[in-house]
Amino acid sequence: MRFGNGQFSVSLLLLWSVLIVGCASTPDYPDKAELRFLTADSQAPLSQYASKLQHLYQGQSGVQLLGDPLDAMVARLLLISQAESSIDLQYYIYRGDDTGALIALALMEAADRGVRVRILLDDLATTSKDKGLVALAKHPNIQVRSFNPNPSRHFNNLGMLFNFPRLNYRMHNKSLTADNQFSIVGGRNIGNEYFAADETLEFGDLDLWLTGPVVTKVSASFDDYWNAPHVQPISALSDIHVSEEQLAAFARDIKKARRDMASHPYLSRLINSRMLAILTESHLENDAPGEFYQWYWGVAELWSDPPLKQAMSVENHWVVAELWQAIQAVESELLIISPYFVPTASGTELLTGLSRRGVKVIVVTNSLAATDVLAVHAGYQNYRQQLLEAGVTLYEIKPDLLESDKSLTGSSKSSLHAKTVIFDRQKLFVGSFNFDPRSALLNTEMGVMVEQPQLAGRLSKEIEQRLPTQAYELNLEQGTLIWLDRGSGRSLDSEPGAGWWQRLLVELLSWLPIESQL
Repeated sequence: MRFGNGQFSVSLLLLWSVLIVGCASTPDYPDKAELRFLTADSQAPLSQYASKLQHLYQGQSGVQLLGDPLDAMVARLLLISQAESSIDLQYYIYRGDDTGALIALALMEAADRGVRVRILLDDLATTSKDKGLVALAKHPNIQVRSFNPNPSRHFNNLGMLFNFPRLNYRMHNKSLTADNQFSIVGGRNIGNEYFAADETLEFGDLDLWLTGPVVTKVSASFDDYWNAPHVQPISALSDIHVSEEQLAAFARDIKKARRDMASHPYLSRLINSRMLAILTESHLENDAPGEFYQWYWGVAELWSDPPLKQAMSVENHWVVAELWQAIQAVESELLIISPYFVPTASGTELLTGLSRRGVKVIVVTNSLAATDVLAVHAGYQNYRQQLLEAGVTLYEIKPDLLESDKSLTGSSKSSLHAKTVIFDRQKLFVGSFNFDPRSALLNTEMGVMVEQPQLAGRLSKEIEQRLPTQAYELNLEQGTLIWLDRGSGRSLDSEPGAGWWQRLLVELLSWLPIESQL
């Protein structure tokens, strides 16, 4: 059957959409149980290891860098495998790929041995995964909740369209905590591209592995989100019913996945990883020395946005406010690493002001060829000239910086994803916060500020050594933007490695009034 009037059919379709989404936009969720974090007893493996590490550093937190993607996965699997009381995960993206399956299998094994597992995911990227999440939450020791859920589970795009002002606010936080003894906080989501398991893309990223007092702050922040009014159990959101037959099939799939994973080539890479070898040798009994596995001790402070951030005005304890204050206090050098860098007029004024008073300001972000979000690059390019004219140093990461490792990763493209700020080589901040309007005002974010000159200095030195070969340095020659490739000595006068269509699209996007959404 066809309608003779196209305008009428479109109007009817819109009306139907409004009715469906409107009915779903004010769901009556049942009351949910309020839960708080658990701490393992003193005899649990992670408790004993944490105690041995901390006995000489009472009141301080231990921090270890997880820059290598295989190390980052090994650390997560280690914590999950050793947990005895609780595991709390909070992520913006959790993909159902090889790495997602590997972590899910480890979580289920932990739940089978009696560990309480709480999984908190942003709803935007998980609405289509309701069936699997509902089945997972059927385990008596696993709970799954969703942040700011879309009320329309079967018409996701329509739900986003008609609830955009509310659903535009997302949870970008990323953390994993085991037994309230160790946490991992940083820039990585769960997905192949974050852990060197993707053949087409690898994200260069950074996490902090934490122990000590800061871990309890991470646990408390997780509780704030877990118990927030706009966070709901997956069972209350979805009308999907998982039958006993489907659960049995799910269990068979899990057993098969365990068998398949045992021979997976990625697992062999993890087994042969540098970190696992060092951890095996030390048996988690000592503070193992060495450049690649070392705990640094100092004052570590968690900065975390409130879960109801979108309902408030900017507060002093927001991540953006804390960072702003710390940046203003810099005396000699500021290094910002942000894959999505849109400083806005006020941020540009802050950075150029620092530069003009003698502070060395360095910004590292993605080149056009390396970015995965063209609109963000469009917002960034509007500020390049002004920053350069004020003396700010800009570096843009090459898309093939991991070319020498392609035989190992198989990745054909790399992209910066780490979010880090280093202050005067004395302090560093690592977390989920991008230097852009979305992180500042639209998403909830978290990160850890560490006062540790040895660690901050080491990371600054490593970045300083890598930039000449892994990034283009931007410069101005008679007012024209130039990309300098220090490694080859070449000088380029257009976006390196980008096609004409990318440059055209970014130029068009730069004219649109969308900066507040970037």
